Amino acid sequence: MSRKYLIEFVIFLTYALFAMSWVAGSMMTKDIMSFYDVEGMATATWMTSAITIAKIVSNLLAASVLVKLGPKKHLHSRLC
Repeated sequence: MSRKYLIEFVIFLTYALFAMSWVAGSMMTKDIMSFYDVEGMATATWMTSAITIAKIVSNLLAASVLVKLGPKKHLHSRLC
């Protein structure tokens, strides 16, 4: 598999998984609240904020993988 397809695949997976986790988190908020026996929306907000932070951290990790793959070098060689 060439490097450009690998980079494209990682970017696609990052966006797709982020979107799926966002939708799933929204749909399952009530279930999560009942599972953890959370009564108020304030606590639920803290929980969803923690999940959002985890999503951001995972995207930053995916970005670091992409930087190590060197998309800038590859893109520059295709443009020149």
